[in-house]
Amino acid sequence: MGTSKSYITPTKKHWSDAKRAATQLSKQNSLPNKERLISRYATAMKKDYNETNTNTISAIGQLLRLSQSISNIGVEQTLKDIDKEYLLEKNPEEILNILINEYCQQGDTINNYIEMDTLSLALKELNIVTLEDLKTIPVDILLKEIIINYINQNFKFRFEEKIGKKNSPENTNRIIEEMGMLMRNKLIEELDISQIKNIDFSNLENDKLIQEKIIEAYDILRKLYGEE
Repeated sequence: MGTSKSYITPTKKHWSDAKRAATQLSKQNSLPNKERLISRYATAMKKDYNETNTNTISAIGQLLRLSQSISNIGVEQTLKDIDKEYLLEKNPEEILNILINEYCQQGDTINNYIEMDTLSLALKELNIVTLEDLKTIPVDILLKEIIINYINQNFKFRFEEKIGKKNSPENTNRIIEEMGMLMRNKLIEELDISQIKNIDFSNLENDKLIQEKIIEAYDILRKLYGEE
């Protein structure tokens, strides 16, 4: 998914700074320019992160609850408990996609679509294809992968078209991939989610920890470039 043609970058100063950094990167693909854009992107995302992200947190929380429940009581009982027993008749590879679409409101809005991409890509990265596969991945590893993909997908949505204005499609894809890898490596190294493995997400109050970790991830990326 690239930048929506209907997407207009917000005009607040922090987004104007990020937009200028994207223009600079589109003209000169260098590590300092990459780090500057990542830092300004993270700053802008953190400043705008508020109650409008409620559904994102809800979608992630539902997947974490599903994963923990399956690990504790199995697929069949989990689906019975959430009144989804009818899904047992589906192909095992279909069930997870159906639930993700539901968690993300069928991708009805731009944010929902990004959420859907985020969860799908995180599961793909962890080789999770069926509900049974969720048993093999600790919840902290799952959440960290989701956060990394959430930040990367939001970046791609906001800046792919801007970077592409002065680059060929091939170069644009390469730059976006390099940016994604820079952010991934930084978050793998510095974002500590180990304490999440002992959290019970069946308690909805614990969804606030998801938001805290997303904000922490933005803080890590915000400090990537020296002038920030």
